[in-house]
Amino acid sequence: MFRVLGDDTRLAILALLRVRELCVCEMTALVGLSQAAVSEHLRRLKDAGLVEDQRRGTWAFYRLRSDLPDYVRAALESVELPAEDVLRFAEMVPGARCSTVPEPALTSSAETKE
Repeated sequence: MFRVLGDDTRLAILALLRVRELCVCEMTALVGLSQAAVSEHLRRLKDAGLVEDQRRGTWAFYRLRSDLPDYVRAALESVELPAEDVLRFAEMVPGARCSTVPEPALTSSAETKE
């Protein structure tokens, strides 16, 4: 368990999952790694019993398990994301959304002139 929690990337993924569930394509953009690398980190987190996934069509969404031990919850609550990552998470990197996440509405050029 501590070896799994000792990796900065896995801690960042867990910190993001504290906010909400995410699919692999969203995590890929947020942590700046390939899909294969993110999937490997998620496999380790899942094997350790920290996350669970739910399939929705071709997409797998990951979330923290609700039955995490107290010492794991305490460790995760102490993890802070750098401000840049929080900002990117809040805005979501353009083009990083999977097909199940609706795109923000675009405004027309006439609306932006008002």
